Order: sequence, then C-alpha cells, then structure tokens
Amino acid sequence: MLSQHERRQLQIIEQALESSDPRLSALLARRFERRKRNELMCCKFLVAFGALVMVAAVILSLDAVFIQAMVLTSVTALWWAWPRGRAESTRRTRRDGSIS
Repeated sequence: MLSQHERRQLQIIEQALESSDPRLSALLARRFERRKRNELMCCKFLVAFGALVMVAAVILSLDAVFIQAMVLTSVTALWWAWPRGRAESTRRTRRDGSIS
C-alpha cells in the first residue's frame, strides 16, 4: 500500500511521462484498450458458444455435454467479469488518489 506522499510522487511521474511524449502515450493507451477489447470479445464469444452448446445438449439429451458447456460458460463468464471489475477499480484509484 502506498502512502499519500508516494501516491503524489507517482502521479507527478506519470504526468511528466505523458507530457514528455504525448503521441507515445496516446499510442500505448490505444494499444491497451484494443487488447482489452479483443479479450472481452473472446469472452463474449465463448459465453455465447457455451450457451449454444447447452441448448443443443438439452435438445439432444446429452447430459455430459450439457455439464461441460455449463462449466465452459461459467468459467468464461467469470473471466469476462474479472478484468472489467479490476480495470474500473484501477481507474477509480488513479482519479481519486485513494485506494477503493
């Protein structure tokens, strides 16, 4: 955990880095957003695929396939929720200067 003084120093360093090369800062921010968006698209696809397999398994009365699809959907739904929650808390921490 960082003290108030260390947080202020870190914020000053981040601002100096952003102001020293704004194009590089913008490029890195876009690259991070693109990677995060691609990861979320993968999660959405896997959740939809798992749901589709669950429906097909119910129609075809395949119990084992239904359980596997349910596990796949549950795990990917958790994976989908985890990075988004963490990114939001990181954003809140940087804006306020306090840990939320």
